[in-house]
Amino acid sequence: MLEQQKQASQVSASTEKHTELEGIRQKVFMDRYSLKDPSGQPLEFYPEQLWARVARGIAAVETTEEKQAYWEKRFNEALADFQFVPGGRILAGAGSGHQVTFYNCMPPEQEVLTADGYRPISEIKIGDLMVTHRNRLRPVLHKFERETEETLYIIRPQKVSYDDLRVTGDHKVHIIRSEWVNKHRSP
Repeated sequence: MLEQQKQASQVSASTEKHTELEGIRQKVFMDRYSLKDPSGQPLEFYPEQLWARVARGIAAVETTEEKQAYWEKRFNEALADFQFVPGGRILAGAGSGHQVTFYNCMPPEQEVLTADGYRPISEIKIGDLMVTHRNRLRPVLHKFERETEETLYIIRPQKVSYDDLRVTGDHKVHIIRSEWVNKHRSP
């Protein structure tokens, strides 16, 4: 699969327009988002290659080739020229051939509310019941663990007596006014 992606990236590298990144933009792109082969060598050198891979990867869930082609084109149009920039896990994972999730993260010691009270998220198992944002118990269907050196942000609720919440920068948080926000305080 990676060999096919390598060939596709090489073909698109020679036939399409390219956004030339410089300095820190290029370093972040190459270090964090560019698809790599098993030895760590980059297979993508330009954002256009990444956008094509991500669009293809997201559209792959469609049930017919026609729907896949339709949505791949639509996703690619949305991503083009940085009009829409999804979270880093989506950029790094979609279409990579790796079985990864596009979810965001909390540190292992972060406590979450379960049917049995608060427990560190690292102790949660598939099938455990957790309390949702609607105060309902629902079973855990998937679990994702990874090492990261990303900055953790601390959210300290001011009007309720909850513990601090520690999350990575891309993690959405449901707040009392019933909408998702992505604004965190620095640690």
